[in-house]
Amino acid sequence: MAFVAFACAAETIRVAIDKLKFGSAQVSADLGDAIELVNSDFIAHAATARNQDWDVVIPAKETGSITLQRNCCFSRTFSLAQR
Repeated sequence: MAFVAFACAAETIRVAIDKLKFGSAQVSADLGDAIELVNSDFIAHAATARNQDWDVVIPAKETGSITLQRNCCFSRTFSLAQR
């Protein structure tokens, strides 16, 4: 999944995570947009910028979000929740 950033009015883009898959293969987002990650799975997932600018862990059955502050790319990591 990759995010492409352009300067425009900010909006919220929702990405579903269900059955161990992200709902969208690619999402376009502008600088300032919020990416909301909705995890419907029974395990936590993580989303990390390739350049490590941000990293968000989305616990099972919860929602996480990031706001794009500058151009970056998104990679995804599936992992079991730590207990």
